[in-house]
Amino acid sequence: MKILRLVTLSFLLLLFINFSLVSALGDKLIAIVNNEIITENDKKEFMDVLFLQLSSQLEGEQLKAEMKNAEDEAVQRLVEDKLIIQEAKKKGVIIEDREIGQRIKAIKDNFPSETEFDMYLNMHKLTLADVRNKTQDQLLMRRMIEAEVRDKVFVHPQEVTDYYNSHKEELKEPERIELDSILIKNEVHPFEAENKIKDIQKRLKEGQDFSQLREEFSNSEPIGVVKKGMLNEEIEKVVFNLKEGEVSVPVKTNNGVYLFKLIKKIPESEVGFEEVRDQIYQALFEQKFTERLAAWLDELKEKSYILIK
Repeated sequence: MKILRLVTLSFLLLLFINFSLVSALGDKLIAIVNNEIITENDKKEFMDVLFLQLSSQLEGEQLKAEMKNAEDEAVQRLVEDKLIIQEAKKKGVIIEDREIGQRIKAIKDNFPSETEFDMYLNMHKLTLADVRNKTQDQLLMRRMIEAEVRDKVFVHPQEVTDYYNSHKEELKEPERIELDSILIKNEVHPFEAENKIKDIQKRLKEGQDFSQLREEFSNSEPIGVVKKGMLNEEIEKVVFNLKEGEVSVPVKTNNGVYLFKLIKKIPESEVGFEEVRDQIYQALFEQKFTERLAAWLDELKEKSYILIK
């Protein structure tokens, strides 16, 4: 166990009552924050509601990755969330029902119907009250973080200018190339795509225009302007070694077979201050915000009793 502060006799008595309640309910205690407990059930509910909310913004591998990160950090997140909510209640922060209702409506709108939303809740043993309570907690935390952290972050215009002047090399636009492309997908058998590409190559040798052949045969739009790191490594090995106007050899991918034509090379260039000013400001703001948030949470932890099993 990790104990951050001694407890008083009266606090121990309160914990004893809470321990007994958790034991009676068959739940597992995972943390104590001041006079409140966090259980395994709280963690499960946190993950279920988080998935419900993230699934309206993300999908596939990105959603899985976010949920995996959340799982790894869940206990620490729950402890910090509890501290922020406790602080919000001390300061008398109130969230109106209208705000909570709007947020829940946005979650519901991600489902095809009200029935499917209810089915999701039932499957994860959640009630609408659970979602409402978690939503209220999140709005309380956001309100507190805005007031105690975000609203107190300031980036002076001179900081933005200084950053630009000292990072000009890093901010340069790297060499780019403009590509036209023809993709023949493997719709039935790979050999069919390869044979069609060979026919296109033959037509190119006979003098037919690449762009016209693309319009006639390609299963995708042209690639356009790219820089290194944006394409498949095998494709980049081919296209970045082409000369302007040159057509590549066929390049096989999982999607099908490509032909590329290098339209032009765009050399490395310096980026003007106006082009990156907002980007630099945002980066500096987020850096300061992160540092201030961490410091504020440390202050809350310092004056609190926290036990993590």
